[in-house]
Amino acid sequence: MALDGITLGFIKNEISEYLLGAKVEKVYQPSKCELVFLMRTRSGAYRLYMSAQAISPRIHITSQTLENPQKPPMLCMLLRKRLVGATLTEINQVSLDRVLELCFDATNEIGDKVKLKVFIEIMAQRSNIVLVNENGKVIDAVKRVDETKSTYREVLPGGTNATVKTLSPEELKSIGSGIILANTYHLWLRPGEDVVEKAGKLHKFMNYDGPILTDSGGYQVFSLAKPKDITEEGVKFKNHLNGDNLFLTPEKSIEIQTKLGSDIMMSFDECVKWPSTHEYMEKSVERTLRWAKRGKSVKLANDQLLFGIVQGGEYPDLRKHCAEELVKMDFDGYSVGGTSVGEDKPTMYKMVEYSTPYLPDNKLRYLMGVGDPIDLIENSMRGIDIFDCVSPTRLARHGHAYTKHGKINIKNSKYKEDFTPVDDCDCYACQNYTKAYIRHLITANETFGARLLSIHNIYFLHQIMKNIRENIKNGTLKEYRDKFERDYYGKEN
Repeated sequence: MALDGITLGFIKNEISEYLLGAKVEKVYQPSKCELVFLMRTRSGAYRLYMSAQAISPRIHITSQTLENPQKPPMLCMLLRKRLVGATLTEINQVSLDRVLELCFDATNEIGDKVKLKVFIEIMAQRSNIVLVNENGKVIDAVKRVDETKSTYREVLPGGTNATVKTLSPEELKSIGSGIILANTYHLWLRPGEDVVEKAGKLHKFMNYDGPILTDSGGYQVFSLAKPKDITEEGVKFKNHLNGDNLFLTPEKSIEIQTKLGSDIMMSFDECVKWPSTHEYMEKSVERTLRWAKRGKSVKLANDQLLFGIVQGGEYPDLRKHCAEELVKMDFDGYSVGGTSVGEDKPTMYKMVEYSTPYLPDNKLRYLMGVGDPIDLIENSMRGIDIFDCVSPTRLARHGHAYTKHGKINIKNSKYKEDFTPVDDCDCYACQNYTKAYIRHLITANETFGARLLSIHNIYFLHQIMKNIRENIKNGTLKEYRDKFERDYYGKEN
């Protein structure tokens, strides 16, 4: 039987009764997704068992002794270093969700008192056990953040029509992609959500067994649908393909996404052009909040997650208000919307800065439609966890490639006899082909050229995210940003 939030609440109460005030005496890791904390109390010793296995994720006190590997895994050794001797002070359940927060008072290696948290997320295949420091930053996890559905600091390739242009799901996995973005608006128009549902929903339809995120369709209504009439009920607009009259409501957006069967869904919001007046943006924010509440009332399929979207333009008071009200509604995660609509980079960064401080540390923060390399770093520094963008494949189709020393146009004549790789990297394209060959393919309109540059560009962004994660763990993200900027912008291409 699946463990629901109510049952987990009873388990939390039982664990609290026995283990609050207990000290961690030993940590064991019987398998990759299992942990056992040996807890010492005045009345004796207890084993606290935690599992992030997809089949049976759970947490409970056990009397069973599990066989452990002769050599402790690295995570086990890290947990021993950080938690042995720590006191369990609190156990909290995040709302009535399937997430428990275990709070510990610990001592670091130089003798200072520190507070640490262990989160166990009981979410079927997305289950995880995560160690977090007192600043809310992830130290490590049973399922590493770059390998799982519970990914922190990840960039999503855009698969508008249930495909990332020119690449197969198998190729995306080999590059390192975890989550793929699919577009609600476009899939609603063709082939239609009913067709996708009959096919077995998106995962079977596109033969992708990883996590899939769908947006609400709000941005496409903003960018493609003209003219449009925004009312309290929803948005009336013309189908950009054939001119048919369409009407999209908050409820309809969620219903479409539910039929598509995505793992993560977005609430329907109004995406406002930039710049806009404070007066109009205030009205838009209130409408977005009412729409978010209506969308949240729609019944979701099991294990689907729903994110609220923070709007408010460049106005700090509206961003703060919108974020705080969405948090009260208790979404599964939160998106920062209203960026990439014509604003400059400093303005975008301010929009993020005005939003993230009011969003909970234990839930994902998603910046929509942003994928420029430097923007990934800058916005990670501002608290963003995941990004999406179609730019790596769109640029590839036009012959552009990311490199450590800036973006290049492979069609430039200087690459005609350049028999070196696009960049010094380990991607399939750079390991097997040269700039001269890829230039030949692009100028001859051969699809294989776009495929090779797409592989490289997506790999390049994933490496940036990997470096971001490592530098966050090491406390050196600012230094990494500074070096990246010097290398990326400092050389003429």
